[in-house]
Amino acid sequence: MVDSEAVRRKLERLEGALVRLAGVAGLADADFLASADARDVAARNVQVAAQACIDLANHVIADRRLRAPETAAESFEVLAADGVIDEALASEMARVAGLRNVLVHEYDRVDELKVLGAARRPEPLLRFAAAVRALLRPSGPSSVREPRVRYRKTPPRAFSPAPKKGRSR
Repeated sequence: MVDSEAVRRKLERLEGALVRLAGVAGLADADFLASADARDVAARNVQVAAQACIDLANHVIADRRLRAPETAAESFEVLAADGVIDEALASEMARVAGLRNVLVHEYDRVDELKVLGAARRPEPLLRFAAAVRALLRPSGPSSVREPRVRYRKTPPRAFSPAPKKGRSR
């Protein structure tokens, strides 16, 4: 049985990253490239979203006692071989894992427009999350909610930290 609490936490992490990516997805390429803050938001949240999916994949693999993958990308191939996801989604998720590796390890100079492309195209991540969520359903209604990601048609006003809540002086 999949640990629904662990899955819920990982899905929430994924959802949070997708919400933040939605904030930069509507930027024009030139505006995105001109904003270090937008590039940082996109790079960090693509990394977080990809890692959440990799963690989910490995959780399902361990739960089902499937063969251990040697790489993050291979995790999705293992799930496809078991019928959890289809081959096309496994291939897309392997590319997401590869982009995550570039962002984390800086193998090459990061192609900022590839990062923006990932922010603009969350469908593979959403489909993967839905496949994992479906594993929770056989045992009853899932407490894991569907992500509510809305993409802005206009860029966000600013990339500044949220004001701190607390006492006013």
